[in-house]
Amino acid sequence: MFQLLAISALIFLTLAGVDAKRAIVEISRGVVLTGDVIRQDENILVLQDGKGKLHVIELDKTLRFEILVDSGEDKFGTVILKDGRRLRGTILENEFEEVFVRVNGIELHFDRTDVELVTLDPPFEESYSRIIGDTNFEDVDEFRFLIEWLIYKNKFELAKIHLDDCTLTSPRIDSLRRRVELKLTPRPKNEVDVPVFVSKPSEAQIELRVLTPKEVSLIRAYESNINLLPDINISDKTRRKLIQEYGNDPLFQRDTTLRTTVLEGDDHVVFRLIRYLNAEHLYEDIHEIDEPVALQLFRTHVHDEWLVNRCGTTDCHGGANSGPFFLFQEPKLSDQSRYANLLTLELLQINPELPLINYDQPYHSLLMQYGLDREEARHPHPDVRGWKPVKELQTVEGRNAVIEWIQSMRQMPRPQYPIDFPLLEVN
Repeated sequence: MFQLLAISALIFLTLAGVDAKRAIVEISRGVVLTGDVIRQDENILVLQDGKGKLHVIELDKTLRFEILVDSGEDKFGTVILKDGRRLRGTILENEFEEVFVRVNGIELHFDRTDVELVTLDPPFEESYSRIIGDTNFEDVDEFRFLIEWLIYKNKFELAKIHLDDCTLTSPRIDSLRRRVELKLTPRPKNEVDVPVFVSKPSEAQIELRVLTPKEVSLIRAYESNINLLPDINISDKTRRKLIQEYGNDPLFQRDTTLRTTVLEGDDHVVFRLIRYLNAEHLYEDIHEIDEPVALQLFRTHVHDEWLVNRCGTTDCHGGANSGPFFLFQEPKLSDQSRYANLLTLELLQINPELPLINYDQPYHSLLMQYGLDREEARHPHPDVRGWKPVKELQTVEGRNAVIEWIQSMRQMPRPQYPIDFPLLEVN
């Protein structure tokens, strides 16, 4: 039986000058204490509640104990909800009753009862100092982990400094050198995939490109629903990298069989673990993955059904006078062009208040609205010569098919693909 002891505040007057941390303690189902931490030993917590009352709590007899992390415009971290969702963004407010987080520019509010945990990312300098201190620069595997971590953090210049100072000889180190040098070297225009135009392109359109096969696989990984995963093959290299980078995570400490599962287990199990650990940078190593459900729906309900055939013609958004919304027609019905068009729908802002894809209100997506008859649309297509409503969107079945696709793509937050993809400017 849990014992909760109220103690006179006079005993702790000497601790009044200590900077208190805030904590939430769930003593039993429905019984929660919140307040400032006056003292914390290995298993004993002294908590002062909002009324000034002090409590001595034995932590091993509680259901949950959480120190509230600080919040603010410079605090980036993760909000873990009780339904399993993990939202990464700026932790604006982290209070006893509510949590505010900004994700992709959108401020979200949650009651504390819906939140499992809020964590902050450690500052880069702190993590870098710790990793440097733990790295044996004469060990190939340890040095390789340092460089791959710097690459993941987009610290390519710092990675190059360490590689230039490195005296180790190894095919893996040489591979990392080429990877860093490639990233730091501007890509010549003649090496960029240039789309095939069936009409004379504008100068700005020449800078556009379709996606590479690796980028196609990357988008498939990001858009995979963990409950409806496609066939996937995760290499031994990726599995070992997952253990090297996250082997010290508490998840591995609690389950001693997890390392064996990562090395020998089912591909879907390993993929779900990558997603749970927010290790999406490992997606770049996954090159064998089938098309997930959301992208199947985009292909069959939208892109191949009417988008390129009706909106992507040379007289419309597939020609030299396309405006900022340009759609690739070539390679014909290829994922390289298909997903490039999807990226355009995701990234292009014709109207900042009216996204082309509205994940919260799919019917209000400009992609949908611009295809409707002007008399029916709430945001009709601009009055341009030759425009016609999309035939497939004039039926309930056609509109519902588009809404089904948009709903299947909804993630909080929406993934930000690490792909440098050019767009035409909006005038």
